[in-house]
Amino acid sequence: MKIVGLCFVRARDVGAGVSFDTPLEGATLLERAVNALGQMPYADELHVFTDHEGLLARATVAGAKIASLPEWFFEFNVPFFSKEQWLLMRAMQALREAKALGEVLLVADWRTPLVSARMLETMYHKLMDDRVAARAVGTYPLDPNLFLRMSEETFFPAWSDIGADRQSIPQLYRSLSVGAVRPDRLVMPAPETRGVPVGREQGLRIRDEESLALARFYIQRRAAKAG
Repeated sequence: MKIVGLCFVRARDVGAGVSFDTPLEGATLLERAVNALGQMPYADELHVFTDHEGLLARATVAGAKIASLPEWFFEFNVPFFSKEQWLLMRAMQALREAKALGEVLLVADWRTPLVSARMLETMYHKLMDDRVAARAVGTYPLDPNLFLRMSEETFFPAWSDIGADRQSIPQLYRSLSVGAVRPDRLVMPAPETRGVPVGREQGLRIRDEESLALARFYIQRRAAKAG
């Protein structure tokens, strides 16, 4: 079974203050994501797909081959797919054209550089142990006090309702762009996804200097605990 490690860098996702080349405790954000894939005992190949001109000028990054994403990759014109499914379908096509499509794809994200190789391995086993799931992705719990405004006076969850059973209100989660994918199952009419809970640290998404500083603190604290 061929297993391919994959990371995307889209030029439009690179902000003014934080980019894939931003250093974080000895490695760039992209290098950390690729290193996590490389530390997986199952990955046969590593690839970074991008439309960023500066990154395309390089041959490799942290051992991963760099390839160009064509313009059609970002087009979304198939309404019966979600944007995420469409992105993965396009990734499969790009990998097939590059002769790098595997039976399993391990996907990392440079914007969540604290996801470890061990967590990726957990997602891999979660997927491989499931008979029908097409994906196993990291999931991160949102603030339990978030609510939707239903009308001028009604909110959901109804936190202000004294008689409401808060235990019966489901927890909201955000899925990360990190996980394991079975391409052969992704083309099913209703591909199923399994969530793998990640902690506050590994679920941190780098958006600006503030979140970058928080990531630096987490790494330093982890190193201090390890002695």
